[in-house]
Amino acid sequence: MIAIVMLVLGIILWLALGQLPPSLTILLAGLAAVLVWASIYMPGKVGYGVVERFGGRTGRVLKEQPRPHFILPFVDYVTRVSMESRTMPFEVVFTASDGPAVTVKGILQFNADPDVKKDGLNRYVEVTDQSRNTGLPESLKSMLTTVGGQTPYRKFKEEKGVVEVILRCHMQLKRMPHTGMPGSEDILTWYKANLATVVNALENETNHPAERSQAEDQYGIDITNIELSTVAFPPEIEDALDEEEEAKLRAKAAAPYVAVGKQLSAEFPGLDDSQRFAGSQSIVMGVKPEMVTVQGGAPIVLTKEMGGGKK
Repeated sequence: MIAIVMLVLGIILWLALGQLPPSLTILLAGLAAVLVWASIYMPGKVGYGVVERFGGRTGRVLKEQPRPHFILPFVDYVTRVSMESRTMPFEVVFTASDGPAVTVKGILQFNADPDVKKDGLNRYVEVTDQSRNTGLPESLKSMLTTVGGQTPYRKFKEEKGVVEVILRCHMQLKRMPHTGMPGSEDILTWYKANLATVVNALENETNHPAERSQAEDQYGIDITNIELSTVAFPPEIEDALDEEEEAKLRAKAAAPYVAVGKQLSAEFPGLDDSQRFAGSQSIVMGVKPEMVTVQGGAPIVLTKEMGGGKK
């Protein structure tokens, strides 16, 4: 249609040349140039255009291509849509299988998708940012509630990386990899056991309509990544976990001394606690102790450096 209109305008202008006053010829030439300029649209490298005509969207999407797009001048209006990556922070609270509330914070990255349509119209433009900002965290929460409902809170925090992969599958793939697979009743355990295969599926994901997730179709987006930054519990549980971790570290640090102390007690039954500790400390630090008995009394710990040991 546009080509025909331009052709007719060109013929009229050609016929008028030489037969009209110079001022009118210049005016017509200028008008033709304006019409040509107004009919050309270039979407740019990181975006696309959505065409509106008389205030209503036509469903036509103008994507980047080597040649320009043509629109009806002064009739069509083009809404520019950026395809630059967007980062949406989220915070979701759910209940773990053993009772505590779990708070998960992270980010979801996505961009507008020009190919997602519903009823012939570009879905991204039809959906408001408010709907996306509300609906995407709700979709994340639905999967976190499912996984968390069958997972103790300690395990959930320990396996944060696996949970991240599960969320990416939920938000980026048409079909969750564990669906219908043996042993998939425990979702977290299944994904941990098949992590390499699942990550490979995510890396090979395409933007083909047959592979879009429900969230991508619903909100007109291409989800590119999900990262979890924090998995937190109520303060009283966090404090208990910190104390438990500190106790484990102390026990781990003391383990060599305890083992050596038992050995010394077996060899020298007469050692008191301070002597046993001194002997254990010497051995752990690389110094060999020598036990001697003075006038038939209790053993006394003497030390001498071991070859190659620490001083």
